[in-house]
Amino acid sequence: MAKIRRTISTVLPEYQRDRNQWRRKILNLVLKAGRKAGVSYGPNDRFEVVVLLYLKKGKRHDIHDGDNRLKDILDA
Repeated sequence: MAKIRRTISTVLPEYQRDRNQWRRKILNLVLKAGRKAGVSYGPNDRFEVVVLLYLKKGKRHDIHDGDNRLKDILDA
């Protein structure tokens, strides 16, 4: 079966220490972007996720573990 190209794109909110709150914000942004683009996925659909993280140098830079941030994003 040929791939159907449907894209959702959004900018992630700034990270928050309360990971569940951050995940809820991500979910809300993605759902909003999906509605705006007219894109929806069914329970058996497969999809690809591309995440670009730009971390600023500075005091908080070292607290971010890329694996944990990606897990939060995918869990959202």
